[in-house]
Amino acid sequence: KTKNKRWFSGLQTKLIRAEKKKQETYVRQIEKSHSSLFPNGQWQERRENFLYYYAKYGAGLIDQLIRAVKPLEASILIVDEKK
Repeated sequence: KTKNKRWFSGLQTKLIRAEKKKQETYVRQIEKSHSSLFPNGQWQERRENFLYYYAKYGAGLIDQLIRAVKPLEASILIVDEKK
């Protein structure tokens, strides 16, 4: 009985350690996304200039943004420049 208790306790410790490691990975991913969207704690559009993207993608960018932006919705729009 004591042997089983120790084995179970060891297994429980290993499972807790594995779950903490898994959660740390998720937290790091969320923090990376947050720092990308909020550089220096500010909204990205407050830090980056529109002209950079306009020069890179041309006049078609404005058409894409017009189709994507819904100004009457209270939501955050994330535009992936890779697509």
